[in-house]
Amino acid sequence: MGENALAYHLADLLYQFTISQNSSLAQRKNLIASIFANIETRLRDEFERDEELNKELKELKRRVNTLHETYEIILDLSPYVFEKKILYEIYLYDVYSSCLRWIDDYDLVSPRVLEEVYASRWGGRDDWR
Repeated sequence: MGENALAYHLADLLYQFTISQNSSLAQRKNLIASIFANIETRLRDEFERDEELNKELKELKRRVNTLHETYEIILDLSPYVFEKKILYEIYLYDVYSSCLRWIDDYDLVSPRVLEEVYASRWGGRDDWR
């Protein structure tokens, strides 16, 4: 399953998230939403056949939506909301981790595709691993 056009898109999103660690929470939130949309699209047939899986997907979607609903621009702009920013960031990484589990469990992107995308982003160097 991990080698269609959406697999390359997903690999690119994972790369972007990896290099966005010093970016705004808004950017990382949007990357997670895009990663989730890719997962949801790629697994739609399995979700339709399996009620339990569909329930789990809906829960992950609710968590991604919570990221959007609870984000406030002040989190990226003010040093005085540090504690609130840390709590948001912990939740953001928890949702990201859940997305990674889905990607891994359903082999949504193969190691070869990841290597190809990452290597192309690193100028074709072979020493990025």
